[in-house]
Amino acid sequence: MDSIIALAKVYDSLSKGASTLDFPPSDITGDCAAQVQDIVRERKSGNMTEKAISSALSCMNNGRGLLYLGVISDCLGYWAYSVRAYEKALKILEILGDVEGATQTYNNLGNVYGKMGEWTKAIELYQKSLQGRAFSILHVTPAPCVCHRKCCGLGHDRIGAVHAFTEFIGEVAQKRVA
Repeated sequence: MDSIIALAKVYDSLSKGASTLDFPPSDITGDCAAQVQDIVRERKSGNMTEKAISSALSCMNNGRGLLYLGVISDCLGYWAYSVRAYEKALKILEILGDVEGATQTYNNLGNVYGKMGEWTKAIELYQKSLQGRAFSILHVTPAPCVCHRKCCGLGHDRIGAVHAFTEFIGEVAQKRVA
């Protein structure tokens, strides 16, 4: 199994609140296989550490893999690692011309800065997310985004995402003024 698919499964287990993964870590191949194997082992044990995240982050050079490391870190409350993963992903995704991936990364990065109380930075990143394409939330692909109930208390479907996003921007603006 490719390491990016394994990270997707780890994220999926976190977002659903499940600790089980149906594959052995030794089956993982690809980018940073040994580090992703450590993350899977730790997820299976129920004790994911910053060390495993940091190790994978240091060697990962795949934009989508970094997106998954970002959402995994966010779900665990390791926001500094989430920011590092997203910033590294942005560099790669922008070079590759992956507008959808970069747009999503700006949005996820805005979510993390909002959680850290850095409202001005969060709004700036949301604006970049919106500018990244002729914005239509109805065409967002099902890639990692930090809007799942088990991770951060939000849930969405394609239409509901517009409403959730609008409400969140309003909340950010109110906190910034207060």
